[in-house]
Amino acid sequence: MTIDHSTDGIGIICISGHFPKANSVTDFCDIIIHGKNCISEVPKDRCDWR
Repeated sequence: MTIDHSTDGIGIICISGHFPKANSVTDFCDIIIHGKNCISEVPKDRCDWR
């Protein structure tokens, strides 16, 4: 028995987000590959809990 897969659906897989010191997912992957340190102080205005 032969199965015809020509009518099977396709899946689109993607990723998006905000990454430290990177403008894109590709930039972020390059940062990880090269072992770059992206840790920095959190700006005070971002953590105003009052």
